[in-house]
Amino acid sequence: MTPPDNDQNAPRLTLREMLELATLDVFGVLDEQERRVFDATFLVLPPAQQDQVRAQQALSARCTHLLPDVEPRPELRQAALERVQAEDQADRTVVARLGTITTPGPSGISRLWRSAAIGAVAASLLLGFMLVLLNREFSNLQQAARLAASDQHFASTLVSNWAFVLSKPGSKHLALTATDMTPQRITNRAQGFFLFDPISSKTLFRATALPFPGAEYAVYLVEDAAGLSRSAEPVHKFIQRITAVHDRIFQVLDIAPSAGVGRTYQIVAYVPGTQERYQVLEAVF
Repeated sequence: MTPPDNDQNAPRLTLREMLELATLDVFGVLDEQERRVFDATFLVLPPAQQDQVRAQQALSARCTHLLPDVEPRPELRQAALERVQAEDQADRTVVARLGTITTPGPSGISRLWRSAAIGAVAASLLLGFMLVLLNREFSNLQQAARLAASDQHFASTLVSNWAFVLSKPGSKHLALTATDMTPQRITNRAQGFFLFDPISSKTLFRATALPFPGAEYAVYLVEDAAGLSRSAEPVHKFIQRITAVHDRIFQVLDIAPSAGVGRTYQIVAYVPGTQERYQVLEAVF
């Protein structure tokens, strides 16, 4: 619809007349006077009636059977097509110009710098991974060094101070055997021995392959046949508590050979971080 003239005295149409003229307006057959009256009346209609007029125009636009059964002249059709193509090409040109707008890239950042940054990150990750591996290997070496030092200390002590004990009259050697009082998930392959010196009233204690590496182990002299009980405090004589070097113990104890005659020695593990204790070695003197 074209903008109406500011004619306050123009006649007003009824809704029925507006609906009839709406169809004619779609096909462009209104004369100048009818169009002025139609536009002026449309502006003063209530919104609901304006919607009815628009709906009538939309319905009429879809009724192609009302169009005259004529074919446009070829030159008229060609002119219309050229006009549409020209408008379409103009729109494409504007869009193409908008597409060529580019934003400037980061200033001062070259490909070489990016490559160097990526290389530095990769090197950092590799270095961190290597440090983890080296730390693990260092821990293993430390553990091996502690075990070697323990073995060396045991060998030197045995040769220098205890080798002659084996040939002394009254010396005693007592082998400790593994028990089945450890948890089912742990295989107990512990071994050990006592070497009693009758002169110094000292005892050399050695244990290996202990099932709880680094745990505390206590030496008990059990005073009755019941032995160590898990559910109640055992009737025993506490001798000494020792912290294992990984899975080994080498210690000199204050035990006279006669103190344990006819009694049972037990080696008990106290598992770190728990209240659990397990008998791992035993021997009857």
